[in-house]
Amino acid sequence: MTEELNKEGSKVGLNIHMSPCCSKSNRTGPGSSQNILGTGTVSMPRKHPRKNGWSWPLHLQQIIAWLAITYFVTVAFGACFPLMRSHWQPLAYIVTSLVLAIHVLMHILAVSIDPADDNVRSKIFSEPVAMFDRSVRAHVIENNYCVLCRTDVASKSKHCISCNKCVARFDHHCHWLNNCVGRRNYWFFFGTMISAVIGLSIILASIMYVFIQYFINPGALRDHPAFSELSGPNEWLVFLPSAPLRMSGISFIIFVGVTMCFDAISCILIMQLLCNHFYLFYHRITTYDYIVLKRNEKERQKRIVEERAAKAQQTNSHGIENVNRGAPIAINMDFPKQLVQGQKEASKARTDESSKHLALPPAQASAHASCHVVHENRKSTISISSKSSMDKQREIFNKGSSAAAHEGNSEVPSYFSYHHGHVASNLLEQARLTSNSAYRTGSFFRNPV
Repeated sequence: MTEELNKEGSKVGLNIHMSPCCSKSNRTGPGSSQNILGTGTVSMPRKHPRKNGWSWPLHLQQIIAWLAITYFVTVAFGACFPLMRSHWQPLAYIVTSLVLAIHVLMHILAVSIDPADDNVRSKIFSEPVAMFDRSVRAHVIENNYCVLCRTDVASKSKHCISCNKCVARFDHHCHWLNNCVGRRNYWFFFGTMISAVIGLSIILASIMYVFIQYFINPGALRDHPAFSELSGPNEWLVFLPSAPLRMSGISFIIFVGVTMCFDAISCILIMQLLCNHFYLFYHRITTYDYIVLKRNEKERQKRIVEERAAKAQQTNSHGIENVNRGAPIAINMDFPKQLVQGQKEASKARTDESSKHLALPPAQASAHASCHVVHENRKSTISISSKSSMDKQREIFNKGSSAAAHEGNSEVPSYFSYHHGHVASNLLEQARLTSNSAYRTGSFFRNPV
């Protein structure tokens, strides 16, 4: 025993030397009290690796699966098939029995096969193995070496928490089988699903036939000679012909209806699982890979949302500080649009009035009106007639909006603010250019009589 430990220790030391990213504390000899998932000397929970799905303890879902198989088969062979037409009964018995035999065989093989990695199966575990604690460390396989199983594993092998061993090409741990699904038993698991869908579909069709015929033509279900001994049409027999059991009509149809609902739900759920594995097989990924990809995508989307929110918050905070660093005021974001719209309407009104009273051509009247940009600030009007008057107007605009902000009018922000100052600047520049154009053409100084 001591020589085996020394050999294993030397092997571990060689692996540590070849893999500098692995720490020595991650690989210890059997029976060591050192925490193989970190540093320190803490006691780790241990248990023997499970061999297959029959290893104790059995899972509740595993027991429910076998009870469901027994129940559906009993109802089909005992309550539905004997009530069918005589020429349909042999076909129903033969086909259902064949599908059932295939399903039971596939089910037993998927449960009984040990899906562990080849190196793990060849290793004899004389003592319990430390259990995988994800809160201490996310992964226990480094450089294709499992620090719990203490052996090299394949690249697709993963350590299962439930089975406490590395599984070759790990797909998922199935509670209905009470066993891991991996490279060695995946196709038996796949055959189990296909045979279950086919068998449940046949049983569902027979149950639906009985349920519909009960309301449409009940006499078609009472061809068996044993029904002639009953006193009335409200009595029914099940489990013919070996163990006839009398039931009332209400109890019989409730029994058939509940069974039909359970069968349909089971068939839909297994068919959904089967379609999911068809999808995974088409993309050549495992269930574990699919879950990891979805988890990474969700985390990536979460990071993007957080970054956008942080960037928007930072931009908004900088914009408010630039408006008034001492006491930030509320900014009416629609103020520039309203101002531009108001100036357009005023300019149009002045153009119409000038064209009407001064009898100017429309082009000259428009140039004449655009040279007078009027801004009403505290009921004062400023007329722009030259470049010097526009500079004076800019000064009055700044003084008026600063006074409004000083008086606490939060609806009137600084006109030349951080966000919207360029709107007023563009308007003033446009008026200046129009004025210069009118001055060059001589229409500015024209005084019509």
